[in-house]
Amino acid sequence: MSQEQPNTNYSEMFRQNTSDANSIQVKRDTKELKKNIYIYLKGIGEVYEQNDDGELIVSFKEVGEPKVNDKGLQTIMMMIESLVNSNTVAGNLSENAYNDIISDFHYSLYNDLFENSKNYELDTKNYNSVVVSITNLVRVFITRPINDKERIHDSNIQSKDTFINNGGVQQPKRKYSMW
Repeated sequence: MSQEQPNTNYSEMFRQNTSDANSIQVKRDTKELKKNIYIYLKGIGEVYEQNDDGELIVSFKEVGEPKVNDKGLQTIMMMIESLVNSNTVAGNLSENAYNDIISDFHYSLYNDLFENSKNYELDTKNYNSVVVSITNLVRVFITRPINDKERIHDSNIQSKDTFINNGGVQQPKRKYSMW
């Protein structure tokens, strides 16, 4: 009598399916990028330590001087939020629209920090690095929807997802809707 072997191919396909489905959500998540900008502007860093039970504890400690005060931080983060969000990355931009958006963002950030440097307690020696660092991070993030590349990539992942959900068997497409 032969015993049935577990279908390792199915298990592998299920893991791949879950991984691919989660990758779309992870790619659209902007929290990590915003957290990195926040950490940079606050002059803090993540510190990992183990407690007595061996658990890893994450805390934030000052590792440098803050680039701006809380008022400046709030303004900058709102400017970033208006551009760096899951809706933006799921959009479709032409290269001209991308260039206009980045140019407008850079100009707005540059002008706001210049005009409010005293209100934000922004040291003039940090002015250029703050503007350039933030603009570069936003620039890279916003390249993703150029010429609909992000949605095309997501569509390919979803097509692969459907194929895997059907057990690797291509299902015929219907010419009509059942509803």
